[in-house]
Amino acid sequence: MPDRCPTFPGCRKRSFRQARPRFRPTSGGCPAPGRSTLITSAPKSAIKGVALFEEDVCLVGAAKLVGETGASVTLEKALSYPLLLPGRDHVLRGMIDRVALFRNHPIEVRHECLSLHSLYCGLEQGIGATLISKFSALPLWRQGKVACRRVVKPNVTRRLFVATSAERPVTNAQNVVIEQAMACIRASVASKEWPDTRMVAPEERS
Repeated sequence: MPDRCPTFPGCRKRSFRQARPRFRPTSGGCPAPGRSTLITSAPKSAIKGVALFEEDVCLVGAAKLVGETGASVTLEKALSYPLLLPGRDHVLRGMIDRVALFRNHPIEVRHECLSLHSLYCGLEQGIGATLISKFSALPLWRQGKVACRRVVKPNVTRRLFVATSAERPVTNAQNVVIEQAMACIRASVASKEWPDTRMVAPEERS
């Protein structure tokens, strides 16, 4: 088991190069070069989800580590940096592990960060880089503490949903909250207040 990191609460220290991630590949396989990859937590059968917006996944890290540039970077190159990643149950981590396995590309996981706060600390100090959306890194990016480079070849995106129970009727109060939240989110995306995001058709999934 990895040791707890004394520097960042909520982090697990990784000091080895991870050549073959331990997991069972899904039937979806590995994204082929040049294709877009959509990362999405598909709602379970007990959950009904309405798609809100889609965002690009970026290589995020201190400029001294990933370069003082906003230029895009290939997924292959992004995986060559020392990484700060979430635990193995996270959907984004699963995608990274699948790519590493199918392309036989060793990845160096410096720390497993169990919270966004510990991830921010590691990014600020240049311990490693990570793969998240620019929106997720917005506080650090706006302060100039990290650079964000969009991942290409393949393009990697994720779609966010508003989810409700498919087994219980939605109350009037819940509907009001959902509608107000969706209106605020769509306004932020439309005004470009949230960078590298775009609206999607309100597709329902259940």
